[in-house]
Amino acid sequence: MSSHKYIYICLILLSLVFACREPFTPEIDRYDNILVIDGLISDQEGPYMVRLTRSFAFDETFALPEEGALVMIMDEENELFEFTEEQAGVYKSDPSFRGEIGTSYKLMVSTGDQQTYESEWVELRDVPEIDSICYELKERPTSDPNQSIYGMEISVNTHDHTNQTRYYRWEWIETWEIITPITSSFYPD
Repeated sequence: MSSHKYIYICLILLSLVFACREPFTPEIDRYDNILVIDGLISDQEGPYMVRLTRSFAFDETFALPEEGALVMIMDEENELFEFTEEQAGVYKSDPSFRGEIGTSYKLMVSTGDQQTYESEWVELRDVPEIDSICYELKERPTSDPNQSIYGMEISVNTHDHTNQTRYYRWEWIETWEIITPITSSFYPD
């Protein structure tokens, strides 16, 4: 009798697991046309870019650029650095502008419809050294149960010995080396 209970429990659990798979399409009646600001400055050589776009509805596929805005950065000594619109919604700093470690900066944006936005003062902190870099080959499932995607998962470990910095952003340049087999009488297989 206990084996039948075990089978029934397994069947009920399996039916619950597979019965809960339904696509979810939320009913969103409205969205706010919010300004989205994406930018970064560092102590590296510029120029720096700031991208301005507007949030978009759930069923749309891309964000509209915010054109004709005034984008500036102010340092703690009230010196202003103006960005110019390079292309629709993309604003570029003068190449001579470069962030300095220990200096605080504020971003100011004035849009074409006369809305103004200011960030908080943010200090540009020194980046701690990388402690270690690890990598591991990972397998990820796909929608096809017979296929998987393989890739490398890379982890960067670091710490700030002063305990002042908790958020890090790392960028990398991806390079590839392709080695093709050589078939020649000079190189035996």
